[in-house]
Amino acid sequence: MRRANSSLRSRKRFTSVNWHDVTFAVPKQAMSDTRSIAIASARKLFLSHGLEATRIEDVRDDCGISTGSLYHHFGSKQGLLEAVVIEALADHKRALLEKLQLNATAQSAVHTLIASTAKWMSENPDAARSIFRFRGTLESADSAALKAHNRNELSPLLKQLQRWVDQGELRAMPLTLLLSILHGPLYEYTRAWLAGRVTLSPSTYIEEFVAAAWGALEPTRASNASARQHNAANRKVDNRR
Repeated sequence: MRRANSSLRSRKRFTSVNWHDVTFAVPKQAMSDTRSIAIASARKLFLSHGLEATRIEDVRDDCGISTGSLYHHFGSKQGLLEAVVIEALADHKRALLEKLQLNATAQSAVHTLIASTAKWMSENPDAARSIFRFRGTLESADSAALKAHNRNELSPLLKQLQRWVDQGELRAMPLTLLLSILHGPLYEYTRAWLAGRVTLSPSTYIEEFVAAAWGALEPTRASNASARQHNAANRKVDNRR
């Protein structure tokens, strides 16, 4: 009985984790805590000292995690930077999808996309800074990890936006332009706020950002007609095949 109770207590300290379709037990704190502590430390140092000036050893000294463990989890300094940026992007997406799933219309989704982004950036300024400062660095380096994240995490949202365009619920335009209009003003203001050029956080002006975005994205009769013609042309091409 004593051995059984000991085994039960031991099991409670472990969590079942799925990885590449293989289920195995890992200590509940070991992997997640090490990664999160290292990512928080690296983000702080990258932002305060700069990417070039920060070494893996600096992260080790700051967070107390061994150099070997850092290389085991992240592989290199770029791997650590990828983790910093992707974790921020993933955290933002989690906050977004919690609310976005409840929206059935394009207009309510535009409001949710802007409102959740403004609130998340206002509440997580350092994570927002890491996205603005280092995402371009990873894109320039042709980061496979960032590409995979974008492909896996953003494609469902992009497909839904495209469906709304095709159905005439959003003004007909390329998705790249649509996203620039959707988030451009909010991102520009957030950069000014993070730089200290303005004092009120982005969440202060959610309704203004929403009004600006929806004013540009709201479908008109002309844009609906254009969308219908575009869809009809696509159907003709499909039928010929």
